[in-house]
Amino acid sequence: MSAPQDLGIFLPMNDRPPDEATALLGPPAIRPLTEVRHRRGHSVWPAIVAATSVIMLLDIGRYLSLAPQTAILEAIVCRQYYAHAQPSPVSEPGFDRCKIEPIQSEIAFINGWKDVFETLPAILVAVPYGALADRLIGAGGSTLSAIVFAQVADICPAEQRTAAFSFIASTELLNQLFFLPAGAALMTIDPWIPLLMTILLYLLGLACGIFLIRETLPAPAESGATEATAESQSQSVKNSLQTWLRRLASRTNQAVGWINANTRVVAVMMSAFFFAVATQCDSTLLLQYASRRLRWTIGEVSPISRVLLYIDLLIGNLQASILLSFRAGVTLFALVVILPATSRFLLGQLGLHESAKDVRITQACGVSFALGTGTIFLATTWVPLVAGQIIFALGFVYKVSARNLVTQMVEQKQLGTALTAMAIFLQAGGLAGAPLLAVTFRFGMRLGDFWSGMPFLVAGAFSSVGLLAVSVVDATLHQEQTNQS
Repeated sequence: MSAPQDLGIFLPMNDRPPDEATALLGPPAIRPLTEVRHRRGHSVWPAIVAATSVIMLLDIGRYLSLAPQTAILEAIVCRQYYAHAQPSPVSEPGFDRCKIEPIQSEIAFINGWKDVFETLPAILVAVPYGALADRLIGAGGSTLSAIVFAQVADICPAEQRTAAFSFIASTELLNQLFFLPAGAALMTIDPWIPLLMTILLYLLGLACGIFLIRETLPAPAESGATEATAESQSQSVKNSLQTWLRRLASRTNQAVGWINANTRVVAVMMSAFFFAVATQCDSTLLLQYASRRLRWTIGEVSPISRVLLYIDLLIGNLQASILLSFRAGVTLFALVVILPATSRFLLGQLGLHESAKDVRITQACGVSFALGTGTIFLATTWVPLVAGQIIFALGFVYKVSARNLVTQMVEQKQLGTALTAMAIFLQAGGLAGAPLLAVTFRFGMRLGDFWSGMPFLVAGAFSSVGLLAVSVVDATLHQEQTNQS
């Protein structure tokens, strides 16, 4: 082969005569490397802040309305209950007639199934909506969160993604920390005020999503290909309806094979499922439980404490909301301070392997869940209730340690599948936990005052099962390391 023929590929196509080695089509247009770097490196954090602002506005609205929604629902159920039944005479001063067992059981039941019917549609449409996300607006909070994370991953360099994701995740904890009590404080004036503010915040979040968030994928290299691309996409949609069942069967077989080959990973995901069930006792259910427990202590304390508790009756919903936001503050502190310090100690001082470190942290989270829920179940005053909430809040870092553990046990090419499966297990735990704990709350209130905390007892049992699943993984990892040594 002559030199000119070898070097001809570097010359413009029109500068040399065509021969048998000439390509029929020219090379695809390639963006200069400097342009790609500029797109990814220029104005990264402003774009991240713009994307996070949408989630932040929606979260603020959600947490502002959490306590007022419970109060309004309680008022509706209470009014309907006494419209068909005569209230029994009560001589205890400060008694709230809406805190009786039938009313509170109905509220817990409605809230539990409300969470299911609000979350399930968003999960069902999340995957098909992802293919249309460039053309449509909507599909719920689950899809919005996935889109924002995908956009941040597209514009953010690899070395900054951890910080960017942590920044986004911390906004939810900060919103819960400040706006839960803010909503409870506003409802002392009128519970509809925070709800109306929530509507405005949702509309503002929609406007930010339309005008602030920009396309992060590179533009097409040639505008002339737009029509052909549209035709190919239309044909692809038609063909997808014909091949959907075949692809579903193939992916099901692949999933079964993957599960059989990664039993330890599945065990970690199952532990995450059980932990997710346990964490469902930390929202409106805790609001009801804390408020009702406070009423029971009125007739059992000294006169000075009785006066203080009467003040608590006036701001009971505010205190219960502060209890939830207090949990968010403890979890944020655990993520920022305790988790990094514990990781350094386990890796540096004890010399554990990365996977062994994640196992120990996940086990500690399971212990925190079990001890925290047990303490809340036995609490009759605010002191053990807050102490149990602190212990319980420390366990919420399990999502970080469990995901890290999964990434240590799968191959790089399977990482996306594993993390997606992890998200499904977490969502499934949330869907199963909300109605289950609502039913146990109703059943416990029928048994008596002591058993009204039964959801926390059940949550502790699920936490123990999750701890057992992680311990099985720990045993297999220890056996594997022993065999290798």
